[in-house]
Amino acid sequence: MHALRTFVFALSMGLVAHQAWADDRNTIAPDADLQPRLDRVLRIATDRKASSWEQAAAIEKELREIAEKEPEKLVQQVLSCRVQSAEVSEERSLLVLQLIHYFRIPDTAVVHAVIPYMGTGNDHLRDSIDYLLRSVEGRSPPGHPDYSAYSTWISLSKHDPPRDLVRRMYRRCPATALLTMREIYVQDPVRVKSLLWAEHVISDTIWKHRHGFLPTTTVESEAATQVAKLAKDDAWWVRLYVAEILRQHPAFRTPELVERLTKDPHELVRDAITRPEPKKRVGTFPPPQPPANAPSEKPKRK
Repeated sequence: MHALRTFVFALSMGLVAHQAWADDRNTIAPDADLQPRLDRVLRIATDRKASSWEQAAAIEKELREIAEKEPEKLVQQVLSCRVQSAEVSEERSLLVLQLIHYFRIPDTAVVHAVIPYMGTGNDHLRDSIDYLLRSVEGRSPPGHPDYSAYSTWISLSKHDPPRDLVRRMYRRCPATALLTMREIYVQDPVRVKSLLWAEHVISDTIWKHRHGFLPTTTVESEAATQVAKLAKDDAWWVRLYVAEILRQHPAFRTPELVERLTKDPHELVRDAITRPEPKKRVGTFPPPQPPANAPSEKPKRK
């Protein structure tokens, strides 16, 4: 019973007050067997009735078995539940995502489950995927996302990795993306050292910009040299790094570099250097952060 109360309390801790919303489209087909179970456990978690404990225990056991045997399926159905019902409230939509953390679904399973839907035009589904991936990436110091859970899936499709996933990696942190891809694609120690040095020099200039040790309009000569060198690299994932650096740090831009990357043979490189600034969406909740660890027990009443 203690574990069960912790289960419901862990869900209720995910409640955040926002305006209600409704979604008229869902890109993940709901499972007719699993969705009613998710719906019941959410109702129990939100009404917190003592008479519901036994029913919640049975549902919790069923969902745990699914999380162990078919974790990707549960992740996808949780996402479907988050966007499917037109009656769902904002607090419930955030609450349902806590199920994934409660059942300790492996990061690799989460990534595998969401990759097919990363290009969705559904704002609510996109926000939910972003929430989950930020929690996967959030086990490192601020500003340094952890991309280790992505390495497996990129390694399995090295010649054509999931483009939406790669695009996300480089947009969030070009340096970490470059270093992650280097571990997958490069074994030659000489080339490894060359890429490590280039990233270090460029990141050092960016660090000096950020902390006021160098005017933001000035680029140190060695950093400029490394950027120009990487822009001519044979590997598209190296050139993509340069495109994002130029995109995010205009001081590195030169007409020659921009022209070269605009005509790059790889789609991701061209998109990075030419994409317009995103329009701010209205009416969606702020970008969610990874949840805090759930308390080990229900708080005592004062």
